[in-house]
Amino acid sequence: MIREGSSEEQILDDLKTILEKDTNFSSGKILGSMCTEPHEFAKIIFNKYIEKNIGDPGLLPGTEKIEKDCIKIIGGLLNNGNAVGNVVSGGTESNILALLHSRNLHNVTYPEIIVPENVHHSFHKAANMLGLKLISVSYSDLKSDPTIIEEKINTNTIMVVGTAGTTDLGLIDPIDELSSICMKHGIDLHVDASFGGFVIPFLNELGYDKPKFDFSLDAVTSITIDPHKMGMAPIPSSCILFRSIDNVSNLHENVDYLAGGKPPRSTILGTSNGASIISLWAVMHLLGLEGYKKVIQQCMINTEYIYQKLDSMPNIQVIQKPSMNIIGFRDKFNKLDELLDSLLNEGWRLSKFPNHIRLVVMPHISRGHADNFILALSNTLKSFE
Repeated sequence: MIREGSSEEQILDDLKTILEKDTNFSSGKILGSMCTEPHEFAKIIFNKYIEKNIGDPGLLPGTEKIEKDCIKIIGGLLNNGNAVGNVVSGGTESNILALLHSRNLHNVTYPEIIVPENVHHSFHKAANMLGLKLISVSYSDLKSDPTIIEEKINTNTIMVVGTAGTTDLGLIDPIDELSSICMKHGIDLHVDASFGGFVIPFLNELGYDKPKFDFSLDAVTSITIDPHKMGMAPIPSSCILFRSIDNVSNLHENVDYLAGGKPPRSTILGTSNGASIISLWAVMHLLGLEGYKKVIQQCMINTEYIYQKLDSMPNIQVIQKPSMNIIGFRDKFNKLDELLDSLLNEGWRLSKFPNHIRLVVMPHISRGHADNFILALSNTLKSFE
């Protein structure tokens, strides 16, 4: 710790110098992130209520009510207005809570969770923390294969995980088929809709034909959804939703010393920022269903534009027509690492998977940004010829 403090002006100058190294969403060069610039109104609300710690909910009955309202709104979006849950730190915490609930609910000595091999890395982290065995199964057509999953079910299986908006390509697992399998065997079904949860319902409103993935399917016991992605809420803001109060009764802990006199929320973190909850509530009320539809529609327009440009390039292979605002592609020179490094040197921030590069067309990406990227990509490919 420094002995003498600095002036506000000096600190602001120092921060500006240091943070100039960061890439900003406004540059349009962040094409690999599933996060985006939070809505301006959400930023205002977040800063206004930044001191609130929902880790002691008895002190914040208003914030606690707002959290319940958020879960009710999002539960309605996911076809269950009676869902319960919490606004938490991120998709990782949400997924950990889903697995923790299932482990506590089922009296199994050596519990196993069946996941597709392209499942989000947080499940491996959660399994390690909770003493669960992950059974990873291969997929077909880039999505979960229900037949293979059912073959892996045994007396130790307590949960199957499906993804609505896969990290690599934004695909939707056949959740309806997984639901039937889970109902047949009496096991839980968790849906990781961290990205797709705030996309798919609005796509259906816009006339796209997307499959069921939510509480409308009987076996779905819990869903992860991240409003800090396409919900345009400040980071961090994820939600874990359970079908009913019975699903979370085994997560409660008693803490005697909390000043508010109430038990803590059923979350991993104790101290938690209530501003995330309040700003999420604010931006959902500001935009409403119609506002989010416009955001998603614009992202899909830009996604289709980029997809058509990529698909017309002779040295690029697009993995498949995008299901939502995520595109995967690779070059026909088989120089994926070189291609990515070249673009990285020009400031473009993309995501690399073993066999392709991923673009995520978030709200901060404009048509002009798309054109700049296509030009940079085209020039890079010419250097490989």
